[in-house]
Amino acid sequence: MAKPFTKIAAAALAAAALFAPLQAHAGFNGQTVGLGYYLNTMTGDTFNTLSATVGAGAEFTGTATDTFGQQWSFSIDIADNSINYSWNESTRASEPNGGNISSAPDSWYFDLTFSAASVPAMALTAFSSSGKYSPGTPSLSNLNNPAANQIHAGFSRLDTTDSYTVTAVPEPETYALLLAGLGLMGSIARRRKS
Repeated sequence: MAKPFTKIAAAALAAAALFAPLQAHAGFNGQTVGLGYYLNTMTGDTFNTLSATVGAGAEFTGTATDTFGQQWSFSIDIADNSINYSWNESTRASEPNGGNISSAPDSWYFDLTFSAASVPAMALTAFSSSGKYSPGTPSLSNLNNPAANQIHAGFSRLDTTDSYTVTAVPEPETYALLLAGLGLMGSIARRRKS
């Protein structure tokens, strides 16, 4: 009677270990998040709100005008374990390279403060750009956690159309659990063979 229970428990542990990376840092949904930002050389910058609840759609959208008179629109869309920062400069959209500005690291930054006690480390997982300044090279100059419940994203360049997605990095314990589960599944398979 104990043998079937052991097999079920082992299979459950293995399944949990396999799916752990997908669930490791889920949890932004439903949280309250505050936005702090700095947009270098820009005037009239404003966002729809500075506090939102994470859910469907972009939590923060904003507009700004740079010193060249170019009009920019910004969007920050927070998913359960990732954040997308994107912007578009529409004033010169008909020109080959549109609008672009390059400056020092952290010239434009966004600080998000979550209601949760701890925000995981994040890493850049997707990037696209159609601007003039090295469109193949991201301008994300800083990505860190200044406080346990904050994430800071700083940029050194704005191109006509940029999109950056940062995703939670699984902790070492998650990989350890995954490896343990895979090892357990392997040992079960070997036992069945013999």
